[in-house]
Amino acid sequence: MGGRETEISPETKNVLLESAYFDPLIIRKAQRKLTLASESSYRFERGVDFGMVLSASARAQEMIRDIDGGRVSGKITDAGGRIIKEREISLSLAEIPRVLGVEILPKKVMEFFESLNLRPIKQGKAKVLVRVPSYRQDLDKAIDLIEELARLYGYARIPVKTPHFRFQEAYEEERQKLCCLERKAKEILYSLGLNEIVSYTLTSRVVIEALGISFDNVVRLKNPLSSNQEFMRPSLSSEMLEAASWNLNRKNSLLQLFELNKVYLFSRDKDEVQERLDLCIFMCGSSPGNWKDRPRKIDFFDLKGVIESFLDSLGISGYMIERKESAVFEDRLSSQIRLGKEIVGTIGEVRTAVAKRFDIKQKVYLAEISFEALLKYANPSKRFKPLPRYPSLKRDISIVVDDTVNASEIDSVIREGGEGLIKSIDVFDLYRGQQIEEGKKGVAYSIEYRSEEKTLKDDDINGIHKDIQERLVKKLGAQIR
Repeated sequence: MGGRETEISPETKNVLLESAYFDPLIIRKAQRKLTLASESSYRFERGVDFGMVLSASARAQEMIRDIDGGRVSGKITDAGGRIIKEREISLSLAEIPRVLGVEILPKKVMEFFESLNLRPIKQGKAKVLVRVPSYRQDLDKAIDLIEELARLYGYARIPVKTPHFRFQEAYEEERQKLCCLERKAKEILYSLGLNEIVSYTLTSRVVIEALGISFDNVVRLKNPLSSNQEFMRPSLSSEMLEAASWNLNRKNSLLQLFELNKVYLFSRDKDEVQERLDLCIFMCGSSPGNWKDRPRKIDFFDLKGVIESFLDSLGISGYMIERKESAVFEDRLSSQIRLGKEIVGTIGEVRTAVAKRFDIKQKVYLAEISFEALLKYANPSKRFKPLPRYPSLKRDISIVVDDTVNASEIDSVIREGGEGLIKSIDVFDLYRGQQIEEGKKGVAYSIEYRSEEKTLKDDDINGIHKDIQERLVKKLGAQIR
């Protein structure tokens, strides 16, 4: 940066001239690491002409001598490293019409290159070899030479044509299906009262650490512009929480947001970066009241209801939302979404410690789903289904079970004993209190039975209903109330 002892003043008599070339990459890294920018760093990090180092020094000496009567003292000393040789680029003449869509005669090509001081040498009838002067650092490949030819030939003389290309049929069909599903998904989420956001693709180390994500499969930029844009986002949750924090700190208390966008992970097995489409949904705040209902806080089950409505609208059936511990969600309200044997997403209440790292001081609820995983299960087309021909029967069942027993376990046991006649299972009561010992809960279910072949009678159902009660006692240790 220079100093007081070495600066030029009116009393200066002896001047040391330095004409240099520095590696642009090293200069840029040093300037950013030390946060010291100067006119010199500005020039060198963008690259100067290596071939002008000696000529510039000689010209500076001439100007000092001729303008101010200076006198050269001593000899030129050359210190430093390697000599940068002029680049040689080979260009196939057949590539010119293929890229530009016009024929340029070889003679004209040679004239254009000579006018640019590229010193072309013709290699037979098919190729031209050019030597690039040191001041043309922008010329590195054959396509750069074709760009120069297009500029000199005239862009206006190059005809406008639509390129012809075709995706692989399997990929094209899959991509088309995914795009249609994206549009359908957004329409569903809009109808459920959610607002779409679009966040940055790049994120910071602090945010990734806040979510407890391992850095083993995270994609890091080699030359990030800032510490806030050091990594490709491995999850939409990080940027969603950042956006939520920004809104909450500006008094936007009711947030119902979603983002359908890409995340990036590094596969060590395949040694490649994998791009995946994910869906993230965020909810918090208080729902507005009306003449009938009072305002109330949004909770986990509001988000769960949105997820269920979304999956149902896509024609996805057989999914399970079951408890699963997570580093991001509170243990009591942390679940995963399972389709068959595949885990397609997570849902829960964000841990207080995690929320605080994003400057969020209230309860917030988040879900992230692998949207591409839904592709093979989705069937958004609607089909007519006739009304049931036979009436249904309903039976209630009230049980006391350990607090650790999940609703999905109870649902599975009930359906196992239903012999295919169970059409719906609804929870209408959940109780923890004085009449039930600590560590247990009372749950009441309404079970709907219906046959597609006949009208069911009490005798048809009583045995099945009793068998379900026995299964609950045997498999889950339930007490029938």
